[in-house]
Amino acid sequence: MITVENLNAWYGHAQILRNVSFKISLGSSVAILGRNGMGKSSLLRCLIGMESPLWRGTINVDGHDVRIGYPHEVVSKGYSYVPEGRGLFRSLTVAENLRVARRTGRTPSWPLDRIFSLFPMLKDRQSQVAGTLSGGQQQMLAIGRALANEPRILVLDEPSFGLAPAVIGALEESLKDIAKSGVTMIIVEQHLNFALALSDRTLLIEKGSIIGEYPSADLLADPGLIESMLSLGSASAREPVTAV
Repeated sequence: MITVENLNAWYGHAQILRNVSFKISLGSSVAILGRNGMGKSSLLRCLIGMESPLWRGTINVDGHDVRIGYPHEVVSKGYSYVPEGRGLFRSLTVAENLRVARRTGRTPSWPLDRIFSLFPMLKDRQSQVAGTLSGGQQQMLAIGRALANEPRILVLDEPSFGLAPAVIGALEESLKDIAKSGVTMIIVEQHLNFALALSDRTLLIEKGSIIGEYPSADLLADPGLIESMLSLGSASAREPVTAV
């Protein structure tokens, strides 16, 4: 279980997250939806223990605090993070990007062959430099590299950003296969249908506060509910806190 309680976060004197609390069962998939600038990416950064933004509250995975000081410790706790912008080693090849992320000293549950079966086009481009790939291929490589870390929890920030509809459809099928394997997925996304199709539950965030939590299937059946809830949240949002 991932448990978040009374999470508050700041950039400087501007409060970004306000009293955020929720729980995620390991093995499930959760989407975090909201308008731009409402705190979605900041929430992800807190979940993986990154130092920025400054935050207070409790975030536990299986009862263990996630306040982590170094990136390799994030991986040791079972997280893999696919940031917006992908964060690839652009001068390395596809195969080198995957190998550099490999955790040693254990039998991999995501060996290269399994990653290539999930993203066949990467297998055909193993020797190609990552910076020369198309946007969709780079996103697949970023996700493949995250899987090479052997995650229990896969955190994705805007995975469909800038991708063509056909590529988004292929990416959706691959992410569904990852979810079926038992990996917990936490997804921040602007593409509503994509996010809802991939998730069991959806958290709606507005002005740094969670204003609703729904089964994703219910939101797919009534997409107007998202818009009405976000409008309500915007009208009732509290004023920013000006001091930590």
